Amino acid sequence: ILSIFLEIKLAFWVVVGIPISFLGAFALMPAVGLDLNMLSLFGFIMVLGIVVDDAIIIGESAHHSMTKYGHSTSSIVHGANRVALPATFGVLTTIVAFFPLLMISGFAAAFTESIGWVVILCLVFSLVESKLILPSHLVHFGKPNTKSWFNKVPHFCNAQLDRFVQNKYVPFVEKCIRNRYITFTSFIGMFIITAGLLAGGVVRLVFLPEIPSDFIQASVTMVEGSPEQQTRAIMNKLEDAALSLNGKFEFRDSETGEMSSNVVDHVIVVGSGVSSGTAAIEMDKDVPSQIESDLLTQYLENYVGNMPGLKSLTFSSGTVFGGNPISYQLVSNNPAELTAAAGELEAKLRTYNGLINIKNEAVNSKDELRLQLLPRAEVMGFTLNDLSTQVRYAFYGSQAQRLQRGDDEVRVMVRYPEQERISIGDLEDMYIRTNEGEAVPFSSIADFDMQPGYAQINRVDGERSVAVNADIIESMVEPGVVNEDIKTNFFPELKSRYPSVDYREDGGTAEQSSIIQDMVRGMLFAIFGIYALLAIPLRSYSQPVIIMGVIPFGMVGAIVGHLVVGIPVNFMSFLGIIALSGVVVNDSIILVNFVNKAVEKGDDVVSAVIKGGSRRFRAILLTSLTTFFGLLPILLETSMQAQFLIPMATSMAFGIVFATVITLLLIPCLYVILEDMKGKDIIDTGLTASPA
Repeated sequence: ILSIFLEIKLAFWVVVGIPISFLGAFALMPAVGLDLNMLSLFGFIMVLGIVVDDAIIIGESAHHSMTKYGHSTSSIVHGANRVALPATFGVLTTIVAFFPLLMISGFAAAFTESIGWVVILCLVFSLVESKLILPSHLVHFGKPNTKSWFNKVPHFCNAQLDRFVQNKYVPFVEKCIRNRYITFTSFIGMFIITAGLLAGGVVRLVFLPEIPSDFIQASVTMVEGSPEQQTRAIMNKLEDAALSLNGKFEFRDSETGEMSSNVVDHVIVVGSGVSSGTAAIEMDKDVPSQIESDLLTQYLENYVGNMPGLKSLTFSSGTVFGGNPISYQLVSNNPAELTAAAGELEAKLRTYNGLINIKNEAVNSKDELRLQLLPRAEVMGFTLNDLSTQVRYAFYGSQAQRLQRGDDEVRVMVRYPEQERISIGDLEDMYIRTNEGEAVPFSSIADFDMQPGYAQINRVDGERSVAVNADIIESMVEPGVVNEDIKTNFFPELKSRYPSVDYREDGGTAEQSSIIQDMVRGMLFAIFGIYALLAIPLRSYSQPVIIMGVIPFGMVGAIVGHLVVGIPVNFMSFLGIIALSGVVVNDSIILVNFVNKAVEKGDDVVSAVIKGGSRRFRAILLTSLTTFFGLLPILLETSMQAQFLIPMATSMAFGIVFATVITLLLIPCLYVILEDMKGKDIIDTGLTASPA
């Protein structure tokens, strides 16, 4: 891209800044606790196009000065100094915009910090390279050779670009400035429409994404007491279901390019016990990126069905960040109301289309033996504690002593012989001793029955709690819609029926709230930091508002980008939008700084704005294109590891493309509108300016 519009030597020295910045980042990575891993490598790919932005601006300005005033050290220094201040602060705003990635806590911190630190370190070294090393290289660059064969392409492209700027861009931007309020409201309308795409579900919002995997893990839990043959029958049915996926779904093979239906490569039964079993289903490597894994798990669940003895069948088809996207903890000190409320919440979740793996901890019960004292036992002075203690000692055992054998400690337990504690029926033949040492038959003083009980009891802040959660099929339902409906419409009714029951967000639901708080804090930090950095070189409190006015409109390109790529918006998308806020102001600050200097020299506002847009058109176009094409490898990546970063790259890549239009059209209009607000008379006669 650079060699198309810049002379080949200039493009070469600009690109040299990339390895220099990368080597500098490599040197400082241990200082911030970073390793060279998959995430940090993706961070280097992400910053690939951003890191040359300031070098393009410095190089393009120095080359323009060299072409105009001749090749000399002073002309190169003059050209570099002309844009050094705004270019430096432009990079600093980008650094500040990536700082929110370091402010994310919880599970996502390990992912976002790696990317954030890599980008920040690379940008710091790009400042050093573009301000000190690049001008030194350009001094030895030599005079521009317009007759060189290598430079024929850039000279031709630049001629066409200049023709486009003069014949198309300048007349159009003049028209936009004359109708600046209509232009501004048009962009606002575009922003509202784009927000409607997100609010209306055209572009879906799945805040915490599930990163697909090449494996589907299946876990089977049987009802207590089920025979082993029944467990094996269900595992066999599960294996048949997995193999039947072949032929049901189609995907495109990455190697041959042809359509294939061989979804499953292998089915491995990892374990099959008496009451549980697990299996691993290995899919073709191209399946997770083309077929939503939850659709496959839903098919498997429907195929197996509700077989006799099956207590639960759960699937895991990828990494769910933060836990289940639908997850609540019901808390109460009333076990009956807690169990009933959990059952109603589970039933409510089953009414939503697209929810799978719905789990209710209240039904994860085990049969337990419950003892009751007969009236005769109370007369004899027995308590329930006395009875249960003797039954426990008889069947489980009582520790008599401990023996040390080498490094191990052996416990000696006293209990009934094994043949007398095989079944519950042996309890009826047991004798219980009174306080006086007399032995009486168990059946004469007590009775027993089997009732379901809790497999485990969880407490939150001293109250008993039950978790109810579910997974989602991303293409069918948005977790935010489900959670909002449950909290707004269902929980108030549930509270009226069960007053002692309260709910708390858990899993992905709670993690989402935490990440949103971190992002809001990071966004506020970025906004105030960018404003402060813009105010310094512009020496104005109002002009930074103009430049920052492009930030919301960068979101338009980001949302449309998700629509084009066909992926839902998630929290990484929003982090990309926040990071985009620092990238989009890069070009704007250079443009506004140029206009300010033209006005100081005596140009009227409209003429200065048009001249600034036409003069900075090439640099703005190049920085935007290099950023977009630098992010393109991530957008085209099909590996499982890249799926986490694609939403962020989409926001930045498409956002920067739309921001280019904003910078070249909206910024000139906003600049003139600001002068209107100051009460200055603006000449709207449409002055035509040629590049200076």
